[in-house]
Amino acid sequence: MARRLLAFRVRHYLIAFLAIQLALLVFRLDLLPAWTDEYSTLETAPRSLSEIAAWARGDVHPPLYFFLLHFWYRLPLPGSPLTRLRAVSVLFTLLATWLLDRLWLRRLPTTTRLWFLALWVTSPCLILYARMARSYTAQVAVAAVAFYASSRWLERAGEWRRFLLCAGTLVLTLYVHYIPGGAILVALNVCLAWRALREGKRLWVRALLALDAAVAIGTLPWWYGIWASLHRWSGGGFPYRVGDNVLLDTLAKLAYWFVSFSFGEALPVPTLLAAAALTPLMLYFAWRGLQTRPDWLPLVIVATIVGFVGVARWVSFPFVPARLMFLLPFYLLLVLEGCARHRRARTVFCLTLLLTYITGLYSYFTRAAFLNKGYAAPFDEIASLVKNNSPPATLVVIDPYNTDAFPLRDRIPQPSLLLDSQATLDRILAELRRGDYQKIWHLRTTHDLSPGGLNRRLERELSLRCAVRSHLFMPYSVLERWVIRLLGWPEQPTHYYHVLEATGCRVD
Repeated sequence: MARRLLAFRVRHYLIAFLAIQLALLVFRLDLLPAWTDEYSTLETAPRSLSEIAAWARGDVHPPLYFFLLHFWYRLPLPGSPLTRLRAVSVLFTLLATWLLDRLWLRRLPTTTRLWFLALWVTSPCLILYARMARSYTAQVAVAAVAFYASSRWLERAGEWRRFLLCAGTLVLTLYVHYIPGGAILVALNVCLAWRALREGKRLWVRALLALDAAVAIGTLPWWYGIWASLHRWSGGGFPYRVGDNVLLDTLAKLAYWFVSFSFGEALPVPTLLAAAALTPLMLYFAWRGLQTRPDWLPLVIVATIVGFVGVARWVSFPFVPARLMFLLPFYLLLVLEGCARHRRARTVFCLTLLLTYITGLYSYFTRAAFLNKGYAAPFDEIASLVKNNSPPATLVVIDPYNTDAFPLRDRIPQPSLLLDSQATLDRILAELRRGDYQKIWHLRTTHDLSPGGLNRRLERELSLRCAVRSHLFMPYSVLERWVIRLLGWPEQPTHYYHVLEATGCRVD
């Protein structure tokens, strides 16, 4: 009777937490502007299924998530296209919360279970990415099932039902996104190979071969897309680095990932101070959690290493947490496992962390103190400046390498060019020398990542030939400027966005 009463109370707690999470997710869902990746989602969802498949084969994403958005987009739902597509992420977040509770939390002590739900639904990191029209929370949902099915099958590798569930969830995860699917698949292979070497049993070799064969058959229709994505990944892509030092760049990615998972990415001064005080405790409890050795730990550790290597090679440090979002539940579980035996310390720690989350959420909803300022970029303010101060013969030049170029371009009626190559720069300079324009606007972020310094070279030419005026947006804090000095950025900027206004240009 007591057990049934406790289960009844926990179920009602889950409903309450889901209601809180829903409120946090749908409140002002259009608060932040769409950034470049969301623009890609907005452009892709209305296409036909064949067009989406063709696009995905040339991109780094599998098609399933975009197929789902295609059908969702056709529903006669209220709201703008952006908020309707963001609502899909909201639904996947709620599904992920329910799945995590049903699959992973049921065997935990009630107090640990409730603390996890409290921290999970208020996590600023989760709220940030769950309100984007991207597949991040879909990955959390399918990976939660894939990890569970994989760990269950490892307990009884000879049971065919568990095998089919494991292989099926891995195939599903790979069709949602390659990073979690590939990371879990490699982790399973490593765990099986280790058992085969340690125990010398053919069972584990047969299990490994059967798993890989089943996944290969399940992904057979999409082999070309997987191969193309691996080819693009192995090529290294564009070198998104914060500096020339590879070790420093890797440390920056690890640090940003830790801060985002632990405290979120909107950090006002109170949150920053609390984060500094809580960081040693977070690391200590995570270490203690490792020592408890939960049965899922080897699988998750290998998947974490594989996932980080895959993501760190491809994206810059602000985008590491989003691509590894499927690991966030296990990070929280590890921390809570580590402090489970220290009840008073756990209560104080979790309450302090919860208050830190609340201040971070307040900062998020007021669009303040973002670590990645591009998420709260002042597109409307920049567009208004350009539209209201442009004569008929005006050219707008936008940096596409470190700037959300498409949201800016779509807000500005004046003719615009993306400064994406030497040929484009040569064209702009030739038109500048002929005197084709009364005014030229150059819109970019202050850290130039363009090949060969295209932005710096254009600005140098404009400064030599024209009367220039700088408009700066989104100032960096004192701490951010200190980090910029540490990273050795050559520009040493004081603001995030730079708009250069050039008039009265000299004609050759």
